Amino acid sequence: MSENSLQGVIPFSFRNLSHLNTLDLSNNKLSGQISNSIEYLDNLHVLDLGENNFQGNMFTNNFSLTYLYAFIVNKNQLTGEIPNSICKMFFSILDISENRLSGALPSCMNNFQYSLKVLDVRGNSLEGSIPSKFCGFFWLQYLDLSNNHFSGLIPPCFNFPHLLYLNLKDNNFTGSLLSASFGNNLEILDIGNNHFIGGIPNWIGTLQNLKIFSLKGNHFKGPIPKQICNLKYLHILDFSQNNLSEEIPPCIHNIGHHLDSVTIILEEVGIGINESNIFPYHYFSNMLSPEEMFPASVEYIDFATKERSYAYKGDIINYFSGIDLSCNKLVGQIPIEIGDMAWLLALNLSNNMLHGPIPHTLSRLTEIESLDLSHNMLAGRIPSQLAELHFIEFFSVAYNNLSGPTLGMVGQFSTFSEKNYEGNPYLCGPPLVKSCNNMSSPHQNQVKDGHKNEETMERFITIAIFVLGFIMGFWGWMALLFFKRSLSYSFFLGVDGYMEDIVDMARNLLAKIK
Repeated sequence: MSENSLQGVIPFSFRNLSHLNTLDLSNNKLSGQISNSIEYLDNLHVLDLGENNFQGNMFTNNFSLTYLYAFIVNKNQLTGEIPNSICKMFFSILDISENRLSGALPSCMNNFQYSLKVLDVRGNSLEGSIPSKFCGFFWLQYLDLSNNHFSGLIPPCFNFPHLLYLNLKDNNFTGSLLSASFGNNLEILDIGNNHFIGGIPNWIGTLQNLKIFSLKGNHFKGPIPKQICNLKYLHILDFSQNNLSEEIPPCIHNIGHHLDSVTIILEEVGIGINESNIFPYHYFSNMLSPEEMFPASVEYIDFATKERSYAYKGDIINYFSGIDLSCNKLVGQIPIEIGDMAWLLALNLSNNMLHGPIPHTLSRLTEIESLDLSHNMLAGRIPSQLAELHFIEFFSVAYNNLSGPTLGMVGQFSTFSEKNYEGNPYLCGPPLVKSCNNMSSPHQNQVKDGHKNEETMERFITIAIFVLGFIMGFWGWMALLFFKRSLSYSFFLGVDGYMEDIVDMARNLLAKIK
């Protein structure tokens, strides 16, 4: 009965369906509290009440369905804390996401350690730290704690051998990840927008199956570990808004090595991964096929690129890939090897301290749609080969030290405005108002400045030689007079005679005037 327009409350008569094992009322307009009649369905295995308008508590303390292993009440308006009575059951799938639940996670949830495979509590107001007893979830494959108020350290034992998806973003977690370990089978890891510190751990390179990796908006520092280059299947990488330093490892072009042709979307300020409802409903294969029981799983990514924010949903996420290293303290030059990542659709290296030229090899990114190199210290000319990027929709080299002509009004670059080039005083040509005919390049200005400096230096040397010669001549002559008494006597006698002649001449001149 899912995906209809059913309204009102769950009928009390449902309590008579004692042999019912699957109840799917999702995607309707049902309201009120979750009916007490549900607790009489002792043979119920799957209960999906998601995407309705249910209010109040999740269920009463007497709620105990021994055989219920899939409980889905996402996207409702449930309030209060998660009741301890939840621990009386042995869930395989528990989805209570996007409600108004508060409080901490019950420590008794370790009762699910041998049954729980999917736990989704994202989008609530849950708080507190992760209980150490969570480390016992041996079969856990999907864990989403995002968009809550969780805090504290990640337990060192937080290692799940079968975990594929881990989302901790948008919380208040702290501490270092150097001693943490999330399991080597991870495919999606998002710990963005927390307060993690320290360096990026080298053990990241052991996550050989990792496809999506985001740690944006934390306080990570130090270099990007070279071990990241071992991730051959990675197609979304977001390290933006941290304090990472040193150079971009040239081997970064090795990531995504096994990708043939995938679309790369890279946000201007970072990628925010928010995949949801990727539930492995094949756990119900002993009953009905996933296609018969549930709608197609939905995955989505919220990201901002091309100066706008978008949400892409569904299977298209498999064609998204990108690298965002913006808003860090990275130095050095842009590795020319990035040009080998032909599958990129977007690349964001903005707001760093990168210098040197823009590699002409970036023209080999033939599928790229968004390229942001703004707010760095890049110098030299914009490679004319970039005009061959026929699918580019966003491009910015603003606020660098670039010189020479822009890419003009060629192809897709004819759609860009002055703000995409601003902050480069020696750039010229359209869409800038400065004409290249009236512009002197930094090289010409350096030559002029060099000539001026040479003239100034020549004048300084001439004056210095004159002063030095005068000093040496004067004091040399005085030394000679001091040590040669006879010469000194003759010199001063001559000076006296010369002075007497001058005085006599002055007297005669005055007498004639009178």
